Amino acid sequence: MKAIEVQTRIFNLKDIFEVEINPQKISIYELKFAVRNTAKNNPIYFIPVQLSIPVETEVDVNNFGRWLFGVKGFAGHWQTFLVAENKAIIRLPEVQEAINLIEESLKCLKKQGIIKYYIR
Repeated sequence: MKAIEVQTRIFNLKDIFEVEINPQKISIYELKFAVRNTAKNNPIYFIPVQLSIPVETEVDVNNFGRWLFGVKGFAGHWQTFLVAENKAIIRLPEVQEAINLIEESLKCLKKQGIIKYYIR
């Protein structure tokens, strides 16, 4: 599969999703990990990427999931802002693959009764 070129750092992230967690299933602090682990079942996560500016990290930022969620030494492009005890806003770059990957992961978590989510 051919690598897609992505900007190494995108600063203008947008509020894309509002998520309400089921506190009996996970804590709000586990949201990113739950979404990331679910996203690893989606082929979008593994699309190879070529960064616009190379970075040196312990783990290569060589696929879309690592670029989006981050690795040690690279923060990634996912941000979570708590807006209430069990609610958060997910901020993402306006990159369609990122939005699709996260939405598909949120759908899976919703089916499991772990979260409810809304597109902003």
